[in-house]
Amino acid sequence: MTDAILLSIIIPVYNVESYLPRCAESVFSQMTNECEVIFVDDGSTDDSGRICDNYASSRANVSVVHKKNGGLSSARNVGMKSASGQYLLFVDSDDYLLRNAIDDLLSIIVSYAPDIMKFDYTRILGDEGTNVSSPLKDGLYSSESELKELLHRSLRDEHSMILSAWSHVYNSRFIESNNLLFVSEREIGSEDYLFNLQAYLYASSIYHINRCLYAYVARDGSLTEIYRPKLYEKYTDLYKRIMSSFQSKDAYGLFSNDILHFYIWLVYAPVLQQELAIGRKENIRRVRRILRSHDFHDALEQYDSSTLSLKQKFLYSVMKHRLWIILYVIYLVKR
Repeated sequence: MTDAILLSIIIPVYNVESYLPRCAESVFSQMTNECEVIFVDDGSTDDSGRICDNYASSRANVSVVHKKNGGLSSARNVGMKSASGQYLLFVDSDDYLLRNAIDDLLSIIVSYAPDIMKFDYTRILGDEGTNVSSPLKDGLYSSESELKELLHRSLRDEHSMILSAWSHVYNSRFIESNNLLFVSEREIGSEDYLFNLQAYLYASSIYHINRCLYAYVARDGSLTEIYRPKLYEKYTDLYKRIMSSFQSKDAYGLFSNDILHFYIWLVYAPVLQQELAIGRKENIRRVRRILRSHDFHDALEQYDSSTLSLKQKFLYSVMKHRLWIILYVIYLVKR
């Protein structure tokens, strides 16, 4: 690893020839000599790979790795292995960086050198953008109590942004020393959840940037918009891996109810919601099977619901007592 490069920007690429130029230019327009860009072409069948080659041949500190298709996690892991920077930033190729993002990140790297940085983002849908902001104050969190609170929020707060690797920057040595790698969403439903929860569990310092540095572009046909069968089984595997990680750090007892909360509401939305949204007989049968399943019902039995809102307590009770028809009616009314 060379000290000359402070920030490695890793851009996994798969069949995004229409979006890639916008993403790339948002990075190139603010790069400094302290940055490198690594495109990881994950077996694209359109012109994306050639576009990456053109960038690499015409710009300094830009490289491309071509690989057989293996999914987002595989591409990110290859990018990490190829990176020479002290810090890692992941940018999805259909998204883009907002103005001054790199300057802001480099400034914090030089001043604080945290294990992790996290930042707010803008969600782009069509021609409209909505800022997604954390209630956290801008600054460094490094005391034991502060780090526990961040992990607590990350397991419970829908705006914690724990779900997205692209809303974080990671110290490379921190990642290496803790042997952190992305596990495929094809196995656990979301590669980001496990990676970030493990990173937060191991971190000794996290800097929160209370500004939007990234534009997340929601588009039809993207991975997050597609119905995914067997999602319950994948999220249950994720839940068990999270439990194992916390147990290995003797932290499960402290966060057990937070982890149960994370799992229960992850199953409710999106797993049960996507089944109810389709509403065919086989989907309703699947909802009933999930509510009867050992892992989910056991989590509901163990969970302390005393801090939930009245609305959440009602939904929790409906799931605990396996009242699938009430869940379906609630979905129909909300729709």
